[in-house]
Amino acid sequence: MADVDSQTARLVLLPGMDGTGLLLEAFADALPRDLRPLIVRYPNDVCSYREVDRFLLSAGLDTEPYVLLAESFSSVAAIAWAATNPPNLKGLVLCVGFAIPPVRRWLRPICVLLSHALFILPRPAFVTRHWTSGADAPEAVTDG
Repeated sequence: MADVDSQTARLVLLPGMDGTGLLLEAFADALPRDLRPLIVRYPNDVCSYREVDRFLLSAGLDTEPYVLLAESFSSVAAIAWAATNPPNLKGLVLCVGFAIPPVRRWLRPICVLLSHALFILPRPAFVTRHWTSGADAPEAVTDG
């Protein structure tokens, strides 16, 4: 194993709408160690872009050079974060993301209410496989 260069940018992974970062663990494990992945896990009460912004401000991300990889839901907040030109941000990667929320403005309050229910209610594995993870996803991704 090679020594980790202290000047190598850290790869900070922002999770999708589930906020747990669990879906990023296998990805982080497969990365070369010199990328030094850090999975950000949002507190349970973070569910809006504004709350993600506040959380990122308090997370102390800017203590060393880093590249931000934002998955889906986190993309909007990551773009806003990058637009402030933080001194140690070296790059921004959007993964299955979008620059503006894909739901029309007048539907957003309804979607926020429904999204809370989506994470409380159990989902059948076939729904997860069809709409999010794919037919060949491992059981660990589709369980729970």
